[in-house]
Amino acid sequence: MYANLTTYLCLKLFIRRINGLLLKYAHQKYNENLPFSGEDIMDSLIYSINFMGEELNYSTVTTHYAQDVFNSIANIIIVVDNLGVILFINKATTQKLGYKEKELKSQNIKMLLEEGFDYKMLIESKSKRKYFNFCTKNHERIPVSLSISKFSRKDNPFMGHVIIARDVSMKIKYQNAIKEHNRKMKKTNKELKFALAKAEESEKLKSSYGGKYYY
Repeated sequence: MYANLTTYLCLKLFIRRINGLLLKYAHQKYNENLPFSGEDIMDSLIYSINFMGEELNYSTVTTHYAQDVFNSIANIIIVVDNLGVILFINKATTQKLGYKEKELKSQNIKMLLEEGFDYKMLIESKSKRKYFNFCTKNHERIPVSLSISKFSRKDNPFMGHVIIARDVSMKIKYQNAIKEHNRKMKKTNKELKFALAKAEESEKLKSSYGGKYYY
């Protein structure tokens, strides 16, 4: 009886320890583990669970590292699935478009595109248009140049697209300023040529009358 009771209590304690460890993993505390001696089947189970925690910890660190890299990039980065539903955005996306992350995740990217555009049209038009317009939360338009790439996993050959959008507002502003400057210069040159032609014509008239004007 005492042997059975001891076994029961040991098993109950073991299950409680395993349950506690799994609860920690559920709260993303993947660096936690349980000691084991490797002498029986229970220790084998502990080893397997500890190994799972190490793998989860590695995956989490890798994910956080990737997120830090994406968030350090100044360009807008949006990852969408094959239907255009937003899976991931970086910090620049929220800063430039004025949305919070939770307002964009699980939404279709159509909400960010100019009127009359959808996900399919965006993908099909990427090589035909130089610039696109993204719409901010305040209904302003930001001109962007796009780089769009497919992404996949081993279990799914086509998951969606990674969209990188570079804000070209300042570039277009400078281009327009240069065009305006060139237009004014062209107008000024035309006026100077006209004035020069009139001056030359006046000189010819003076020469034909011996340098004198008659009224």
